[in-house]
Amino acid sequence: MKLYTSYFARVKKLQELGYDNLVCIAGYAPKWFQDCDFIRFFPSLAPRKSWWKEWHDNNLGNDWYEKQYYDTVLSKLNPNDVLEKLGDNAVMLCYEKPGDFCHRHLVANWLKTNTGVNVEEVDFG
Repeated sequence: MKLYTSYFARVKKLQELGYDNLVCIAGYAPKWFQDCDFIRFFPSLAPRKSWWKEWHDNNLGNDWYEKQYYDTVLSKLNPNDVLEKLGDNAVMLCYEKPGDFCHRHLVANWLKTNTGVNVEEVDFG
C-alpha cells in the first residue's frame, strides 16, 4: 500500500499526475474543493476546531498542538481502520506547504509507527 500527503494548492497538479484518490483531512476545505466530485472527506482525521483556534490565536506552540491532536484525534482511531478507509494511493490533503508544521505529517508518522506503512509527501520535482 502507498499513501501520500500534499496540500490543496496542488490539487490540479496532482490530478495531472494521475492521483485520483484525494482525501481532505482538514476541518474544512476551500469552497472550490467542496464542490468537486473527485474528492473524499475524512473528518475524523481533522483537528478539532475548539483547540485549533486556541492554539492558533494564542501561539501555544507545536508541542501543545501535537499533544492535543494525539489526545483528541489519533488516540480515538484504529490505524489499520484508517488505512483501509483511505485506500491505496490516497493523498491526504490540507492547507500547509510541505515544509510547514501540519497535522498531515503527524498522521503520516502515526501511520508509519503503528502500521509500518510509509507515507510520503508528493514530490513535484
